[in-house]
Amino acid sequence: MRDDDHQRRLDRVLRKAFPHVPPGALARAVRQGSVRVNGRRCRHNGRLQEGDIITTPSWEAPAGEPRGEPPRASGSPRLEGDRIIAGSREILILEQTPHRIALSKPRGLLSQGQSSPGQESLDQIVREVARARGWWKESLSFRPGPVHRLDRNTTGVQLFALSIRGARELSQAFQTPEGVIKLYLTVLEGNLAEPLLIDLPLCYLNGKRKAYPRGSAPDHSGEEPLRYAPAQTEVIPLAWGSRSTLAAAIPHTGRTHQIRCHCAAAGYPLEGDRKYQPPDRRAGTTSRGSSQGSNRNTGSSADPYRNSPQGPGRYNPGYILHARTLIIPAIASWRAPLPPEVTRHLAKTFGDTEQFLARADTLASRGCAGSSRSGTIEP
Repeated sequence: MRDDDHQRRLDRVLRKAFPHVPPGALARAVRQGSVRVNGRRCRHNGRLQEGDIITTPSWEAPAGEPRGEPPRASGSPRLEGDRIIAGSREILILEQTPHRIALSKPRGLLSQGQSSPGQESLDQIVREVARARGWWKESLSFRPGPVHRLDRNTTGVQLFALSIRGARELSQAFQTPEGVIKLYLTVLEGNLAEPLLIDLPLCYLNGKRKAYPRGSAPDHSGEEPLRYAPAQTEVIPLAWGSRSTLAAAIPHTGRTHQIRCHCAAAGYPLEGDRKYQPPDRRAGTTSRGSSQGSNRNTGSSADPYRNSPQGPGRYNPGYILHARTLIIPAIASWRAPLPPEVTRHLAKTFGDTEQFLARADTLASRGCAGSSRSGTIEP
């Protein structure tokens, strides 16, 4: 047993080590004595010690499926300087300690879970590099994983735990509203003149993969109950284009699609966010059936230059949502640079990027817009 397994309950270690085995089968094996610790029978809730030896039946994953691991893409991710190279992607390392790693997540990559065939998710990439570099020592009950999630097409600061200690510290911080400060940069449709505080409870429907403010969820069969949770987002304009606003969004809660849904509910949807645009605003966007429709803004394309309405090779960002800053006051702070193509796009539309980035960083250090807030949207 490794130190990450020390003082963990036996049943929880077994569930992590053998995710393909039903919990009932694990409990039955312990009860019947097929699982032993240091050669002795044990109880399912017994605490393990570093150095313990666990003997189990031959529980193997189905043929072709590594235990607990989704299929790997061809080629192995590797470390080059301060970056992880995974295929054509370069993932910047913002910080790395024995207990955590902070990365700048690229667009088009899942934080966690099963990705498309031949396409690893970010947690798979991190786990493979951490194992190869010795950042993570193999244990039965712990694997490196994200302590929060970013949507596939959201870029910026993403934290991963590399040990049980790191997971506990970071998870505890995320469980308290004042424990984490997050600031995102985004581009909104329309000209937002003053800061907004959007305070609308949200319900996320897994079947539709979409969030809804209270009272706006569509009629459904009732198979998925409507469960609204408090949600609050602060939106502060930083710069203006002819028909758009560059804004900082500070979510004070962590609901799925919170910023996208809240901004749309306030009348300022993210520019290019087809999922949350009102129907009357979708007329000017690329239709699903057109030759340009394979890179819909809610899709998974990782290539921002593909199918651009401006022609081949022209940048088409979809919606822009960048996790610029994440601060855990008791632990550390991290700041992710804008992707180069996004920087060029914003500079062309809004001018001097250094100026609005400096203001955004000042807002993040304060935690909110404070006295500059002038409008509130409530149910």
